[in-house]
Amino acid sequence: MATTVFPDFVSSPAARRLWKNLSSQQRRTVQRLHAPRLGPKTRLSRWYELGKLAESLTQERSTAYGLRVVDALADMVQCRPNSVYRAGKLARCYSTSEVVKLEEKLTWSRIAPLVAIDDQDRREELQRECIAKGWNVRELRYAIRGRVGRLRSRGRGGRPSRRPQSLPEALADLDRLLNAIVHWYRGFEHAAASESADPPRRRRSRKVTFDIDQFPPDLRTRLPAIIRGLEDLLIHVEGARDALVGRTDS
Repeated sequence: MATTVFPDFVSSPAARRLWKNLSSQQRRTVQRLHAPRLGPKTRLSRWYELGKLAESLTQERSTAYGLRVVDALADMVQCRPNSVYRAGKLARCYSTSEVVKLEEKLTWSRIAPLVAIDDQDRREELQRECIAKGWNVRELRYAIRGRVGRLRSRGRGGRPSRRPQSLPEALADLDRLLNAIVHWYRGFEHAAASESADPPRRRRSRKVTFDIDQFPPDLRTRLPAIIRGLEDLLIHVEGARDALVGRTDS
């Protein structure tokens, strides 16, 4: 049996297993996607190409093996597994012609949170507003949280929250709760950065009711690492939600 020659970027065991099973055309696609590296400002057509490849590979194999395909692809094209999930959702939600039109108006960093929205009407509504109003990523995410948050009723009068009835509901709840904590904490950091940039006179005149330095020292030193851990957990939660959508859509 001939020995498979692996490119330098195919180094992990999962990537090597996948590479052996790729066709010549699929290998050329991976090589094209590997360099230059995919990033927030990469044209949507390249992310769409990754999504099409991911979709074709996960549909060829069982769901369990499909998840390993996602990890291997992420390793070879130097992005996070969650980005591969989102690229696959992009390929499912949009046609090639739609992507060509969109890439002149939206970057990947703004499309990625949009494709995570399951409701097509709500996704298209937010997409139109994002383009018309020129929202940045933070403004878009804030709008998404506001619209999606209103879709679910919350407990009132101190009563316990309703227990999720399904895995999608549980993941949605976890995503919302983690996002709330992360954005609550990042708000302090943003405020601190804005205040430090102010001229001294304006800084003295501004009334500050609370800032991050007022946390107890032990808590203040632990919080940054905890928040980074929650952000990493969010990536996996989002990936699990996208993978679940992929299984129900197929």
